[in-house]
Amino acid sequence: MQKTLKGWNGRLVPLPNALTKALWIMKMTALLMIVCSFSVSAKVFSQDTKVTIQMENATLNKFFLSLEKQTSYRFVYSNDRLTADIPVNIKAKEEPLSKVLDRVLMNTGLSYKVLENLIVIMPRQQSDFLVIRGKVLTPAGDPLPGVSIKVKGKAFGTATDSKGEFVLTNVGNDAVLIFSSIGYEIQEVPVNNQRSITVTMKQQVSALGNVLVLGSTGYQTISRERSTGSFGIVGKEQLEKPSINIGQRLIGTTAGVQAKLDVDGNPTFEIRGQSTLYATAQPLIVVDGFAIQGDFSTINPSDVESVTILKDAAAASIWGARAVNGVIVVTTKSSRRGSPMKVEFSAFTRVGKKFDLDYVNPLAPSSETVDYELLSFGKWGGQVNPGSLSNYYFGWSNVATALNEYNLGFITAAQKDAVISKMRTLDNRRQIRDHLLANPVNQQYNLTLSGGSDKMINVLSLLYE
Repeated sequence: MQKTLKGWNGRLVPLPNALTKALWIMKMTALLMIVCSFSVSAKVFSQDTKVTIQMENATLNKFFLSLEKQTSYRFVYSNDRLTADIPVNIKAKEEPLSKVLDRVLMNTGLSYKVLENLIVIMPRQQSDFLVIRGKVLTPAGDPLPGVSIKVKGKAFGTATDSKGEFVLTNVGNDAVLIFSSIGYEIQEVPVNNQRSITVTMKQQVSALGNVLVLGSTGYQTISRERSTGSFGIVGKEQLEKPSINIGQRLIGTTAGVQAKLDVDGNPTFEIRGQSTLYATAQPLIVVDGFAIQGDFSTINPSDVESVTILKDAAAASIWGARAVNGVIVVTTKSSRRGSPMKVEFSAFTRVGKKFDLDYVNPLAPSSETVDYELLSFGKWGGQVNPGSLSNYYFGWSNVATALNEYNLGFITAAQKDAVISKMRTLDNRRQIRDHLLANPVNQQYNLTLSGGSDKMINVLSLLYE
């Protein structure tokens, strides 16, 4: 039905189709202006609004209908804007609705506004996206090619050319550009409505390339690349852990170094296994260039600055035959020239566990011991008393005594069985654990005074245990 308009003379004048279409566009524009007039921020969704969708070469109409079925939102748009040449390819699982819309509408020239439960699709304003041109420079000011530039949170980006320049389109005013390149620190630069950006990259400090690992041979301190042998260095963090014995801090720190603990928890070390049959297998201990005869219990743990473990035959060229089992080089702390007086005090208390009696003295339980005596009596392991003490001088257990007395007729079978049953229940290991053993308690107090002048340095350390 053709639309009409009342003319100046009062007659109804039919409107041409073009004018009809113009009026319809004006109505839609007015509707969009009313919707946009609300001060509602775009992309404001409930955090619980998540969708799952998978489409290939679909239309925007189909895409919006799928979202309406999964959410409480309804989409408002003009069919003229949703052309069929805009394919939708999306795969999302439990993703926020805002991110799904951003991905689909990113390069379509469309944007959206949210009004309560309505999502209005409209043409993207020219001011909504920018064309960014820029240049990336080295710290010396030279062009830097091959730098990757990405828009934070988006799936598109670019890279600098041979002149260090780049062009990036469809960038939002509130976007953040991420610049990254091998050997340089990652930089994030906000756009803030800038059309031209110049970025100077910062050189990345390599943690491995700039750390000089030094080891001490007891005579000199050399870097790792100058060393002809294999050695391990114990880190400062490990050496600063509280312990009664400095050897306890070395356990499990270096490959090829095995530790054995005695009852008190003091370790003895073997480097790369036992290398001698009859002589001691412990490595040589060197403190500040002097070989010591004692063990780690003679060294104040608070005095140790660094520990280097020489693990192969190269140490023999320095320390001779004494280095056959390896060398553990200990360097103690020292002060600096011109440093003021420094006082350090530390206290350490350790309450350990009772040592495992079954591990230290592994004996069979009473019941198994009784079974063995019953099995071996009169055979390979049991001594039978013939009733004469002239030729026998032997220590009998209670079970063996009961068996011999029964064999000689001094007690009845019931009495013998009563003695054996009683001996099965006796086990003094629990009594030893409860009444004879105690939790080891170690206390250690250390006072260190250090300082230095232009001519001398002084360090005094006092340890009380």
